[in-house]
Amino acid sequence: MHRTILHIDADAFFASVEQGFAPPLRNQPVIVGGTEDQRGVVHTASYNARKMGVRTGMPLSQAKRLVPQATFLKGNFEHYKAVSQVLQDIYDRFTPVIEMTSLDDAYLDLTGTLKVHKRSPEDIAKRIQEEIYKAAHITVSCGIGTVKFIARIASGINKPNGVTCVPPGEELAFLHPLSVGELPGIGPMAKERLHQFGIFTIGQLATIPKLLLIQIFGANGQKFWELANGIDPREVRQHTLPKQISRETGFEEDVSDTELVHEVLHYLTERIGKKLREEGFVGQTVSIKVDYSDHKRYIKARSLPEHTDST
Repeated sequence: MHRTILHIDADAFFASVEQGFAPPLRNQPVIVGGTEDQRGVVHTASYNARKMGVRTGMPLSQAKRLVPQATFLKGNFEHYKAVSQVLQDIYDRFTPVIEMTSLDDAYLDLTGTLKVHKRSPEDIAKRIQEEIYKAAHITVSCGIGTVKFIARIASGINKPNGVTCVPPGEELAFLHPLSVGELPGIGPMAKERLHQFGIFTIGQLATIPKLLLIQIFGANGQKFWELANGIDPREVRQHTLPKQISRETGFEEDVSDTELVHEVLHYLTERIGKKLREEGFVGQTVSIKVDYSDHKRYIKARSLPEHTDST
């Protein structure tokens, strides 16, 4: 028996929440990350700001030049946390098997509840979208599949406010035309290396022998082969204790401004600290990873004297 997994991803979550709390902003470009006169980077931009070229990780000064009429906000984590709880309460009405992977991102296993609701997975997704918009004035995009990663990819196909379903038996037909960069775990460096071998689509990757991929990418090679062939045995887990919590961002262009880099590090550290406090966790080892334009990677880790959730 195949599973029915629904992945839900809130659209431009931080910006959408700000628009939900301030109705006059709902049709205006909103950029979350800091006020327009601050240094720093864009955390999230509303879709109308994105249409004008604003991207996550872009310096606020550049975003200001692109969209001078935008409203710039520092953001309010308490608002985001409250709306995330509203989303969880709505999900609970449709299934008890929910895995919240972040404030705005969740997997729902509908396998055992479809008969109860007497609705198709697509109808359930649309009903959830309606209830979320009614309660929080934000939109979410939904992907439906038989395994988690396919549902996740599907949720990004028709953003914003879309529903994409990959029926059982059509997983490979859905996956194989897509870029290899769509697979989880294939970042810019792995993608470029695959391109050097003439591999541009997931379908092309699926034809490469597993052992050869392992020789090239190590343990990740096996994972890449499995995903390219639609294999993902992971279950939707209601309660998981992460071994690590990480946050990362990228820049549109190469950056050598030390002050800007420090601002970004501060922002990422604050996000990790908030996540720790939200979940009731503490950590002791801190690591920093930097990818350079020449594809070299720098990683440095340091253990603190005591466990902490403070930033």
